[in-house]
Amino acid sequence: MQVMFVCVHNAGRSQMAEALFNALAPAGMCAVSAGTEPGNAVNPMAIEAMREIGLDMQGHHPKLATPEIVQASDRIITMGCGVQESCPLYLGMKIDEDWGLPDPAGQDLETVRQIRDAIQQHVIELIARSADYPSAQDERRTL
Repeated sequence: MQVMFVCVHNAGRSQMAEALFNALAPAGMCAVSAGTEPGNAVNPMAIEAMREIGLDMQGHHPKLATPEIVQASDRIITMGCGVQESCPLYLGMKIDEDWGLPDPAGQDLETVRQIRDAIQQHVIELIARSADYPSAQDERRTL
């Protein structure tokens, strides 16, 4: 099963969700992330917040949400849209969930930590309820 996390710039929330999902999910489950208007680089505060919990996002870079990535994904989750014209909900993607999280852009490290922790909780819940993988909760890894 592949989950796709999407936000506009693919520079913060979706990148953190991808890293957390791939760190916590059992074998057979993976995540990718992409944006509808990818930024130039991953948010340094997001990289730092993830480093604090042992996940290295150095080398991650924003990617465009292409039809190929969308079609290869079993579930598509948006992080919360702020720009209607760029929001995946308005670009014809079949969205399974929107987590409605605040954008970490321009936020201080403490705020980004709170966003990271909210993403981690959503990821844990997503893995646990994945009907296609009923043993996911038992096999879940921890950070």
